[in-house]
Amino acid sequence: MEFFQLRYFESIARLGSLTAAAAECHVSQPSLSTQLRNLEDEFGTRLLERRSRGVVPTRAGERLLVTARRLLGEVETCRRDVRHRNYAGLPELRLGIQPFLASVMLPGLLSRFLGGHDSYQVIVRELSHYQVTESLLSHTVDLCLSSLVRPVSAPLASRVLFTLRYALFTQPDHPAARLRRPQLRDLLAHRLALYNDPAGIVERVTQLGDQAGTPARVIFCSDQALTVFEMASAGLGVAVLPTLFAERARRRKMVMTPLADRSLQVPVVAAWYQGATPKAGLDAFLQVCRTAPLPG
Repeated sequence: MEFFQLRYFESIARLGSLTAAAAECHVSQPSLSTQLRNLEDEFGTRLLERRSRGVVPTRAGERLLVTARRLLGEVETCRRDVRHRNYAGLPELRLGIQPFLASVMLPGLLSRFLGGHDSYQVIVRELSHYQVTESLLSHTVDLCLSSLVRPVSAPLASRVLFTLRYALFTQPDHPAARLRRPQLRDLLAHRLALYNDPAGIVERVTQLGDQAGTPARVIFCSDQALTVFEMASAGLGVAVLPTLFAERARRRKMVMTPLADRSLQVPVVAAWYQGATPKAGLDAFLQVCRTAPLPG
């Protein structure tokens, strides 16, 4: 499989036309068709099919399209960085962080770290918790701030910053808003919007439903906590999220009720690669993380 074949395939799927895709990719239509056939031969299945309104991906094609767009995006980001970044200028510190932690923690940490001076160029990459180890080992980022259940192992190092606790988030008129010291099993009677996080909320609720013979009504599930919060804010279900969303809930006039189950606690850690040459700014930022007034 060649990279240009993925670019051709993505263009056809997006435009719905081989003719339009050939024009966009600056190749002849026969050449485009040949490369598409080569790609389908390599995968052993059809990736696109013709319909009355144009060309659309098959189910296999839809799966390939997800990866193709991710790879194309990464290459474009790399190209843009190499062309436009001033690598001889300010030292660069690359941070990986979960999106909801970025909105709560990062502004204060960077304010203390930079101190009002242009001393570093900080590049932030928002990651899911399960991308942390891979991102550090591949040197995509220098430091990660993330919620993790299992401690990292060599050659990575980590430090626990604080502990996440969980709560229900509902509209004020929702029946779940009247619960006092709720347990996860109390949620089986309600429609749920759940965050697929390291505490395993989705698996726990599903297991409780199976044990009770009352399947959990999970109507929305996402790896992004902010998206789950917005679903609950729109009244689509009860959300189970870290208590870090308390201030956001107050502004939206939502009700936050802490869960009584104390086993639902996950450490938030700073993790980094223990290399032979320390990254510029890494120790200074870690010191900020150790001394800053953090939530929790």
